Amino acid sequence: MYLHLRTWYDDEWALRKADTFMPNERPAHEVRLGTIKATIWKNDTGNGARYNTSFVRLYRDDNEWRSTGSFGRDDLLVLAKVADQAHSWICEQSQEEVQRRIFERILCCCAEHGNKILSMHAVRSGREVLTLIEKRLPQDRGRAVLHWFSGSKSEAKWASEFGCYFSINAEMLKRESGRVLVASLPRQRLLTETDGPFTLTGNVSTQPSDVVRTIALLADTLKTGESQLRHDIRENLRALETSRD
Repeated sequence: MYLHLRTWYDDEWALRKADTFMPNERPAHEVRLGTIKATIWKNDTGNGARYNTSFVRLYRDDNEWRSTGSFGRDDLLVLAKVADQAHSWICEQSQEEVQRRIFERILCCCAEHGNKILSMHAVRSGREVLTLIEKRLPQDRGRAVLHWFSGSKSEAKWASEFGCYFSINAEMLKRESGRVLVASLPRQRLLTETDGPFTLTGNVSTQPSDVVRTIALLADTLKTGESQLRHDIRENLRALETSRD
């Protein structure tokens, strides 16, 4: 991680210099408190992502907003807070980069050995996860089951076209938004789960036998009978298993 702080007194010179160390046309992130702003730029290298950060103070001049790299005494504490938030954001991205590399390596290993079923949970990263699955796990080398899927309908369509399955639990069906999303998923790709012991049924950890509650809520969501849904889920699981052969 690189944190690049310059104090600039000539704005035109600053903009010219910015082009020399800001490789992307659009910033990766911005942090602003009052008139102090940090702009974070991402540079993808062979050793992973590197980040540079520029800081400016915004001010009004003849009814126009301008910026400068000069900071007064009263700006310095705010500048420090902005720098701290920028630093925290960059550190979070660094952790995500490590996770991405590990996940990509796992996908490659599974594709190499073949005949694998992976269950995965993508939190606010559905598009990136699906991109890596499509890139590193061909359908004839393995299948993905998306646990507690919370992506968009377009991502769900994309995942389905690539052969992914969706495992549904009762917690997903508590909110209307969750029921609407689940109802839009292809029925031939639905599986059930409890997510126990991390979820609760009443005041106790969810047990495998509590999947009957998931079946009841899912049947109501899909406007179908529980008996028919049980049959469909078993057929989906059988199709997933035979897809490895």
